[in-house]
Amino acid sequence: REPAGACSAMLRLFAALLLAAASRRERQESVKTGETELEVVGTSVGGKLLRDDALTRIWELTLQPGESGGVHRHEFDYHFVVTQPSTLRVSDANGTFLFDFEAKGTFGFRLVGDSLVPIEGELPWNFPATHSAQNVGESAFSEFIFENKASTNAVWPRPPGGPLKRALRHAQNLLKRLAGNQEEL
Repeated sequence: REPAGACSAMLRLFAALLLAAASRRERQESVKTGETELEVVGTSVGGKLLRDDALTRIWELTLQPGESGGVHRHEFDYHFVVTQPSTLRVSDANGTFLFDFEAKGTFGFRLVGDSLVPIEGELPWNFPATHSAQNVGESAFSEFIFENKASTNAVWPRPPGGPLKRALRHAQNLLKRLAGNQEEL
């Protein structure tokens, strides 16, 4: 298990990377086409796939009240950062109710077989990797999902300098490249 501070630092760095990439891409699109929306790379776990590289996938998901994200399967360890909190209902692949929870803050899960094991946040129990989430709250729900390809199936605890350090270094390099390319816009 990663120290809580390291996970939080990684999430903050990934969030900064995502926001910088989104801002840069919006500026590029507005220069090329006059539009400011992000190009949708694909859909699945999180609605809009914003980035997919060797180490991470970054998704954006928004659910209006009553809306469901549909049944999906997580294939990687992941964290999600809630940007608009609401109450979510989680059901298994057959639609059987599992639990409701107040989705706010940051949550993290480790994929172990067919289960997601909480490693950060206020969910003290495991649940199936294949499930659905529905917004049963009164306000819109929005989150960014950070799938960590490097940590999935890794031996825990990991030695220093392992996949987390490489992922962090990779994110730092991407931020530097984004900062350097901003002058071109």
